Amino acid sequence: MRFHNQNNNSMDNIQKHFSAAALCAAFLFFAAFASFGQNVIYQCDFEDATENAEWTLANGSQTNQWYIGTAANNGGSNGLYITNDGGASNAYDNTSTSYVYAYREINFTENAWYNFELDWRGYGQYYYDIMNMFLIPTSVNPELSAGNANGMEYSPYSTPSEWIVILGAQSEYQEWQHAFIEQEIEAGTYYLVLFWKNNNSYGDNPPAAIDNISITKNNCVSISNVWVEDVEAESATIVWEERGTATSWDIVISLDYLEDADLESADFITVTDMTYSLTGLEPLTYYYIYVRAEY
Repeated sequence: MRFHNQNNNSMDNIQKHFSAAALCAAFLFFAAFASFGQNVIYQCDFEDATENAEWTLANGSQTNQWYIGTAANNGGSNGLYITNDGGASNAYDNTSTSYVYAYREINFTENAWYNFELDWRGYGQYYYDIMNMFLIPTSVNPELSAGNANGMEYSPYSTPSEWIVILGAQSEYQEWQHAFIEQEIEAGTYYLVLFWKNNNSYGDNPPAAIDNISITKNNCVSISNVWVEDVEAESATIVWEERGTATSWDIVISLDYLEDADLESADFITVTDMTYSLTGLEPLTYYYIYVRAEY
């Protein structure tokens, strides 16, 4: 047997492609999806001067610095990016070690799951010249000062205690990427932090650039860890984990891949246990199984 995992952020999916060998030759495709109910907590496209002024750019005298300007964006005129020439270009000097932060205070009013989205790019050097996004309680009083790597000089995964990793150790993408992250957050005031670090050897341009940050409260948390068990030639059992407070779940079984609009009009099977048994499966056939929590 072999398993292949694939993410599809547009549907908030966790998809699993399962194939069984020999007599158990049914093929299944699994997805977890959510009907989105969200409240906007924070949005920033770096186009508003008043909002831009809320960001602290802790650059000090480091050679490579954060800058809000026009040299890199993914829509509109502005973005937040690393530069070594005062913002004229989204480029860095890979021979001059730099540790710099860009951060802004964000208030979360309740314990909940939140969706973090942003557009980013950055090549740099794997492991060494990278960008991270953190959420840090202001009560921790982090030292977000230029030149201070906070113990992350040698490993991007040596995250200080109580720092929440939202997007970790990103590099080696020259084209814009869209990131979608679900994170459970306790109520409180936090710093939303972007950290850039580079050493003094190797690395390729461009360095980090950020645009279109969005934080929304997710009122309908997607399930996780959709899996298959007890596989036979014509049957299987689907199981999943609930991350929110749902007590019932909708399932769609299809021979075709379904887009979001198709899923909303599909015929659902509603269950009250986090398991469902499939029977009457045809060998050598692809099945698309979609599961969502009911709220």
